[in-house]
Amino acid sequence: MSAGGRSGHSDRLDDRTRCQRACHAVFRFVPLRLFSGLVGWVARRPFPGPVQARVNRAFARRISIDRSESEKPPEAYPTISALFSRRLRDGARKWSGRPGRVGSPADGILREFGPLAGGMALQAKGIAYSVAELLGDPEEAGRHRTGAFLTVYLGPRHYHRVHGPCPARLRAARRIGGRRLPVRPETAARTPRLYVGNERLAVFLETGAAHLAVVAVGALNVGSIRADFDAALDARARGGAGGGTLRYDPPLELAAGDPLMTFRLGSTVVLLVSPKDGSTPAFREGLARGTELRAGEPVVELRPRDAFR
Repeated sequence: MSAGGRSGHSDRLDDRTRCQRACHAVFRFVPLRLFSGLVGWVARRPFPGPVQARVNRAFARRISIDRSESEKPPEAYPTISALFSRRLRDGARKWSGRPGRVGSPADGILREFGPLAGGMALQAKGIAYSVAELLGDPEEAGRHRTGAFLTVYLGPRHYHRVHGPCPARLRAARRIGGRRLPVRPETAARTPRLYVGNERLAVFLETGAAHLAVVAVGALNVGSIRADFDAALDARARGGAGGGTLRYDPPLELAAGDPLMTFRLGSTVVLLVSPKDGSTPAFREGLARGTELRAGEPVVELRPRDAFR
């Protein structure tokens, strides 16, 4: 490559870096909640039938939605929001029935994973965050000082529903207010405390062998995170009573793959898995950052292997 070619490539990289830094600075000062709400309003607004069909088809092409997996074709959805939160056709995702095996709770890209150390997890290289801050509940956080974590990033093209990662009992859930900063990888790499500062919905699960938490982290343009396991939880939030942890007695019984939450647009899911015996779960062999995951795909295995019996 000529010196001129190298220089042109370098200039493009510099321009891209400057653009990312400028966007990062803007996100700190613009009224993101207002902007996010406006985008959400547009996404939920139905257009006349033929117009909506064209808009949906254009969006589906632009963000590369896999039409073969969707329950319906893009033009069949009444709004852009409904297209984003679409269901998949029956059988599009598989869940392991093997005891002790934990599946990815969502489609997306694996951004970070590793052991929990002293109640801390990794957001990005060089940036850690407190599990206690993420969960917003000291009692629940005490169950996750050791174990493992896994972070899945959902882009606009991904399927936007979150599922139970294994057979479990749903003991509690908590809505936590916060910002709506973007959670794109470049933002996560530059913004300390991103996940613990954004809005989120945390669901606390238990099996015979482990405590688990599934945390949906809101982001820019994510107008809401719907609790699919309990409509009353959403009603409480709409009524202004979203604070505090809601505990279920008796717990709700969940099968692997049962619906938990729905994002309106893309965002991030954090999965915590903490064996009760203090051991560290084993990640699936070959798992790597940047791996494209599907909901239900095995990611973690507890020891002993019959732990969920």
